[in-house]
Amino acid sequence: MDIIGLDLHQRERDRHEPRALHRGARESAAGEDPAVAVSVFPDELYPAPRSWTERAFPKLIYYNRLPKGGHFAAWEQPQLLTEDLRAGFRSLRSTQGATH
Repeated sequence: MDIIGLDLHQRERDRHEPRALHRGARESAAGEDPAVAVSVFPDELYPAPRSWTERAFPKLIYYNRLPKGGHFAAWEQPQLLTEDLRAGFRSLRSTQGATH
């Protein structure tokens, strides 16, 4: 499972603390659940089901199962990954536009 990091600044800041990656995926700097977009590639070691992802990330704004690719999706399927990143960010924009 590849999590599109919508909280990239926090991940970059905490990259040397392994536990921070897990904490960062679940909680924003303000202590709230961040908006999360998930891309699932079929050749991943464990392709996370949507039901598990929804429980793990209460503010799941985007979930997509791609037709091919695996753990190294950026190298294996750069076009698919790029399109999915864009779709995830579009979901964030539409979510924010609806609430503000």
